[in-house]
Amino acid sequence: MTKIVPIVLAGGRGTRLWPLSRQDYPKPFLQLEADSESLYQSTLKRCQSLAELDSRVVPPVVVANHRHRFLVAQQALELNCKLSALIIEPIERNTAAAFSSAVMWAKEQWGDAQCILLPADHELDDSKQFVLTLLTLVNSLIASSTSVTVGLLGVRASEPSNQFGYMKTQGDHFDNPINQSGTRSVISFIEKPPLERAETLVKEEGWFWNSGVYACSTEHWASILNSIDSHFKALIESAVQNAAQDLEFLRLPVDDYKKVKNISVDYFVMEKVDELSQMNVECRMLELNCEWQDSGTWLNYSHQWPVDDLGNRVHGPVENIESRNNVVYSDEALVVTHGIKNQLIVVTQDCVYVGDKLGLDKTTFKQFAQKEHSQLLHHRRQFRPWGYFEVIATGTHFQVKRLSINAHSRLSLQSHQHRSEHWILVSGVASVIRGDEEFQLNTNESTFIPCGVVHRLSNPSNEILELIEVQTGQIIDEDDIMRFNDDFGR
Repeated sequence: MTKIVPIVLAGGRGTRLWPLSRQDYPKPFLQLEADSESLYQSTLKRCQSLAELDSRVVPPVVVANHRHRFLVAQQALELNCKLSALIIEPIERNTAAAFSSAVMWAKEQWGDAQCILLPADHELDDSKQFVLTLLTLVNSLIASSTSVTVGLLGVRASEPSNQFGYMKTQGDHFDNPINQSGTRSVISFIEKPPLERAETLVKEEGWFWNSGVYACSTEHWASILNSIDSHFKALIESAVQNAAQDLEFLRLPVDDYKKVKNISVDYFVMEKVDELSQMNVECRMLELNCEWQDSGTWLNYSHQWPVDDLGNRVHGPVENIESRNNVVYSDEALVVTHGIKNQLIVVTQDCVYVGDKLGLDKTTFKQFAQKEHSQLLHHRRQFRPWGYFEVIATGTHFQVKRLSINAHSRLSLQSHQHRSEHWILVSGVASVIRGDEEFQLNTNESTFIPCGVVHRLSNPSNEILELIEVQTGQIIDEDDIMRFNDDFGR
């Protein structure tokens, strides 16, 4: 029985939705509300729906950057979503390398399986329809397994956009009709054309946006890679063969992976559709008949936010006075606008952005990033494998943090050379190691950890543990830590 392997590409640089997204907390993992799902989690749930409908579907393979490995694992755990593998890239090498690495790993596990590339940053209004359409596409590929075929889900282009790839297809008004599965032959592909070209394409028959969802068998993908760039294929195979297991993570080796070409699937494979045809490789597209959003811009990301009578989209405490067609986000502070239009305003705990509704373009962001502000990397709330900490206040020789520790998790056994720590337990029960002592700390109790003393904080309960930590010392630095034992291999 042919296995079906969902491959979720979860990552990003945190640039498109900055300052809400950051390098350490990119778009797929954002949770606007405490109890809301991230886009990554929604993608995992669609994988679970696939498995419920078809017993051939195995748990998803997730590919992520090493910076996000614990965040990826924690958000999957929150859904109780089992993963077949969590493949960790040591450096970013774009979607061609990420998908190909997962395909080669799946080939080792299940032989000639059908693999599905699922980006982790899409929004859908009808996940059930998406899953059914995806299974139809995969089954059509299995039925035509004798010919080398790449399948895609396409979205009918409704407006000009330079954010998507465009596919030219042959349908019932061409010589090559739609086949029984409903798929169309892709005869041309243009990745993110200039807006002027996109305006022309949407007026022509047969053009679709590429949703970024691909399907292909492991054997066929290996054959395609070998035909396009055999050196690329060899490097990927070497990286997968030399990958090292680290806890639940499968780490790709940096020496192999850094040599791999940094390129997307769209440019590496699909823009070569003419060449693929000469290699007897067929590309077939199935139309996706549900509302689909690639949340790559603030306009797309905010499309479901409340809209007032003057066209303002808002999230959080916002008051617009005589302002029109703005996108305004605030996670805490009250934002009041007066008489402005067509602006994006984003207010987080540590940053305020005001500018064009599209946000910073790549060139401008790259120039801005040279300033090396910490707000480019992370929020005040920083995630760790045991939970997260949030910086509340900083000053000369002190820092105040709020720590939230997951159930049955613990920090490393550690010491600090330059600081002491005061812990005040806000909720839950803590197990504490302090030098030679071991004791329990209850809500509203506190303890002191002198500089240089080996210590550990654990949460033995089924509830979240929260405490306030006051750090004091001549040097307050996250790198001031010596670990003696760590559950997470750091």
